[in-house]
Amino acid sequence: MSTVLLANYSIQISGMVLCLLSILVLVMERRIDKRHSRFFIAYLSILFALILFRMLYHLGQGKPGAGWHLYTWGALYLFLVLASLQAYSLSMFFLDVVDWEKRLRPFQILFTAITGFQLVVLTLSLWNGLVFSVDGSNIVHRGPWNAPVTSLSSLLVILDLMILLCCRKRVSPHLFRDLFLYFSMPIIGMVLQILFPKIHILLGSLVLATVIIFISFVKRETMEYYEQEQEYERTKTALMLSQIQPHFLYNSLGVIQELCHSDPKKAEEATMIFSQFLRRNMDSLTMDRPIPFEEELEHTKNYLELEKMRFGDQLRIEYDIHTTNFLIPTLTLQPLVENAVRHGIRQKEDGGTVVISTRDFPDRTEVRVQDDGPGVPPESFLTLTETSRIGIKNVSERLNKLSNGSLTLDFRPGTGVFCVITLPKKEVH
Repeated sequence: MSTVLLANYSIQISGMVLCLLSILVLVMERRIDKRHSRFFIAYLSILFALILFRMLYHLGQGKPGAGWHLYTWGALYLFLVLASLQAYSLSMFFLDVVDWEKRLRPFQILFTAITGFQLVVLTLSLWNGLVFSVDGSNIVHRGPWNAPVTSLSSLLVILDLMILLCCRKRVSPHLFRDLFLYFSMPIIGMVLQILFPKIHILLGSLVLATVIIFISFVKRETMEYYEQEQEYERTKTALMLSQIQPHFLYNSLGVIQELCHSDPKKAEEATMIFSQFLRRNMDSLTMDRPIPFEEELEHTKNYLELEKMRFGDQLRIEYDIHTTNFLIPTLTLQPLVENAVRHGIRQKEDGGTVVISTRDFPDRTEVRVQDDGPGVPPESFLTLTETSRIGIKNVSERLNKLSNGSLTLDFRPGTGVFCVITLPKKEVH
């Protein structure tokens, strides 16, 4: 086997293998836009078939017999048709991506007309030999219209490149780079093909350009998928935070408003505490990652200090803190304590006690909130929390999402509610 023939077979086989691998990636990859994925699967399938029929018609040349004559004739025709469709499909996809306010509509019509003319002439050539013919010895000959008709596909690529340069501000920099590389490489391949006519350089440049743009496309689509997923999580977290934060602010302002009527001096003190809390902790209110437990406990103490100004000795707080060396999502302890005050202690005429404790275990850390209020049946508690703005459900979701933690509620009618936040050690340390 000659060096030239070996080089051509290497280009063709490598191109088909790369096309098949790329199609397999697209079929298995779920993070790529379905519309784009369908286009690339179709485009790579056309390219695979194009290379296959290019190789097949070369294998059949010169072999005697009517069967081989028909084989070569059909393989060459299908190769030329697929080459036309390959250039057309990419050009139409490119015009769709640019989407320049219908200004490129004339080019879509032009490209369709060019490709349609090309296919008609190729089909007629089966009878009149305008583009190609196969003689009795099964040798392929170029017809008088071969050069102008087959070069129409190259014309589409050149027009694509010109449109891309004119519309470079309409596409993102990375897309411009990918498309410019794709359109320019076959043009370079055309020039080299003239210098080395026996080697399939144009086909090799087309395969190489396709692989490069495909890799870039998959990488970009995967990154965009993860960015969208992260943005979704940030939006969801921000939404949950927005449901909790206003409640705390409104509740604190309500305390200050009541104190303005009952005890103006305390109202002034409460306003000072509230302003200091906002000044020192507003940044942590919008934080979407776990914070040191001491900071969350400080949030809670500020809230309780405001509530104690309102209820006095009726609200009693006990701290049983055995560990603080862990992280916890912001605004998870304070809503539980607020719930204990509002739906536990405030339901008793003589007030009650809220106990906040932490416990350290080999595999987990627990934060517990317990009140000695009247308690409620489980079904009543679920209805209450769903209609209130306490955000118990949001606390549970954020614990799970940010720390892989969980929230459990132990309903004790007549003796209060017992809440436990469980944080796995590997997540909190």
